[in-house]
Amino acid sequence: MKLPLYIAFLIVVLTSFTLSCNRNKEEVKKEETTETTQQTAEQDQAHTAKSEPGTESNVMADILWAKLTSSNYRNKWSNFPGKPLYYMGSQHGRHLNTFLNTQAGKALDHGEDELPYGAILITESYSPENQLEDIYVMQRVQGFNPSGGDWFWVKYSADGVVQTEGTELAGKVEGCISCHSDSTAGSKFIMK
Repeated sequence: MKLPLYIAFLIVVLTSFTLSCNRNKEEVKKEETTETTQQTAEQDQAHTAKSEPGTESNVMADILWAKLTSSNYRNKWSNFPGKPLYYMGSQHGRHLNTFLNTQAGKALDHGEDELPYGAILITESYSPENQLEDIYVMQRVQGFNPSGGDWFWVKYSADGVVQTEGTELAGKVEGCISCHSDSTAGSKFIMK
């Protein structure tokens, strides 16, 4: 029995469509595998850095700086609630700007006492002539330092170099932890 031409045509089209869909599924799987492989490589890099003394904080600081600069935080992140640009501060210099990523901003807007993991706060310190001098960053990283609220601390120069004052100012920075843990402003490790 001969199939009418239009049915044969439909079979060819449906077969081609099915093959095309299967190829697209395979491409999506390859992309997902590539993405997973990249994430695993980043985790392995961080794990390797943890196993090499003295490098964990430097690697984390470099990754964080790249994230901050690529995020365009000055234009896209929110300011600390109730603080204008270039407010006078008693910590970190005379004129300050404090920026919050989405996680930190939402938590503070909702009056949460503890910021979630992934929260990042950036405080820029300016000279009396309004020249950017230092950039202080705190990022909440699960498991990083439980006794210190799991905060990762870093002080950068204006051009993103991790500062030193006798020791690297990245990671579990005692001066940051001590000052911020003494804060009585309500939110753990957050000065308001």
